[in-house]
Amino acid sequence: MIIYDKRSEPLGIPSELTDPEKVCSIRMSFFYLWSYSNNLLLKAPSERIAKLISSGASALEIFQNLRKTRLTSDEFTYAGNGYVIKYYRNHHEKSYITDFSGWAAKKNWTLTGDMKEYESVQSILDEAYSLDLPPTLSGGQIAILRAAGLEVALAQPDERLTATTPPYQKRIVEELALVGVSITDLWSGLVTSHFRYPQAIPILTDWLENYRARTPEEYHRKFGMTLVEVLTTPDAAGLAFSALFNELRLASSDEYYQWLIFDALSRTATEKDLNVMLDLLFDESQVDYRKSIIPRYLRRSRDVRIPEFLGKALKDPVLAEEARKEMKRRNLTLKK
Repeated sequence: MIIYDKRSEPLGIPSELTDPEKVCSIRMSFFYLWSYSNNLLLKAPSERIAKLISSGASALEIFQNLRKTRLTSDEFTYAGNGYVIKYYRNHHEKSYITDFSGWAAKKNWTLTGDMKEYESVQSILDEAYSLDLPPTLSGGQIAILRAAGLEVALAQPDERLTATTPPYQKRIVEELALVGVSITDLWSGLVTSHFRYPQAIPILTDWLENYRARTPEEYHRKFGMTLVEVLTTPDAAGLAFSALFNELRLASSDEYYQWLIFDALSRTATEKDLNVMLDLLFDESQVDYRKSIIPRYLRRSRDVRIPEFLGKALKDPVLAEEARKEMKRRNLTLKK
């Protein structure tokens, strides 16, 4: 996750103001609402905002109702994050923090966060959105951004598809671009970017189910692992489980690959997958990998039978330690 702005660090806002943190909240609320109106936010936050708008809430009230104190990459679409990185807070001449400060200074920083003020800022944002801003960071640059900051990231070479890029990689990149996920490489573009990409999950799932027929055999293991990694995300819950489970069967002779798939299954399985996950948990042929199911999956489950399953796990030497930890966390005691 990348933090673009937060109430506790009101950058660009005079510290001598009575409440600089409130002004920072107004700044974030304006950009958040504008992002919603331009389809740069994910579905869930967009639906919540729509309800608040219909209730007549102001821009600031919308932000406060959502209990937000910072602006992060978690609620923007992949394309939305690309734009926010370019405009919101960077070293280029065009920056939302700079633009907002210029507008607010003309109003002597006396702001309320109402919709009339938002409309004034909206025109500034619309104008900036229409400009040819610096190019979106590549996946590798995004990874560097998280660790070193934007200026360092922009100094890094950008990866581009070249004549030597394998056809299968070009194909998946082109498919992802159609749903607004513009990358050049799955690993750097998705795994290390820490951006969310829910709209890409159906495409990635389809590729996991069919990559053996679409890629040369010598790339199967590496490409399969990458697909499993990019599907190890909460957004894949309920969508990729069957594909991941089938992949586990096909990877029976590769221990490291099995571990990756177990991790993905444990993190993306839902309550409806409980029986399958329990079969894996108590399948002794799966050796040590199965113990990860307890902290990464059973911990999230609210099924009333969990205490019973944990009691059974205590009798398994591979599972016993994790079972004890989970029972302690749930304040459960073993029935004698």
